[in-house]
Amino acid sequence: LVKTPNTKFLWMRPFLSIHNLVKEPNKEKGIRYWVKYKIGEPPVKLSNLNLEQINAAVVNRLDNRGYFHAKSSYTVESKKKTASVHFEVSPSPWYKINELTFPASDSKLSAAVKLSEKETILKPGDPYDLSMLKDERMRIDRYLKNNGYFYFSPDYLQFEADSTIGNRAIDLTLQIKQDIPKVSNKPYSLDKIFVFDDFSLENYQPD
Repeated sequence: LVKTPNTKFLWMRPFLSIHNLVKEPNKEKGIRYWVKYKIGEPPVKLSNLNLEQINAAVVNRLDNRGYFHAKSSYTVESKKKTASVHFEVSPSPWYKINELTFPASDSKLSAAVKLSEKETILKPGDPYDLSMLKDERMRIDRYLKNNGYFYFSPDYLQFEADSTIGNRAIDLTLQIKQDIPKVSNKPYSLDKIFVFDDFSLENYQPD
């Protein structure tokens, strides 16, 4: 969303000057194109930035890190041929995890998820962080796959967050989504094991 200003050396922007001096090439190859776009730098224009979108992304990032109800605003300061954008961010105090509830053991799958609870990376008192919730889903997915649920996916897990309990605390409830593929509910195990005592790696040719 945010673009880096044109490279400045001392008080000049030499790569921007090179770009502006070279005539626009007729095709996207050749020495002229290489000099204009590989050595030179096209101008970074303020009009190409969606400042409202950037501002919303700042607030969204803070929400994902547990700074709910944060605010952000921006002002544009123009000076000759340049402009600066100043963001003023007011983060609220972060929310913390109060309690984490795993699904009840009412099926083989939910029982397996429940067994993984002892290895959870989410602890009461930790700051709420959306990336940690994603990591927890990935951890449970690995646990399930190690226990035979080969067709499970972390996307089949979701967290419900309740921030109405007060004192900037959040109760998290882990749920298994409804209507996931039936094959995802089934743990697989080894059946028969065949041992070929005359097998030789010397003559083995993989498919």
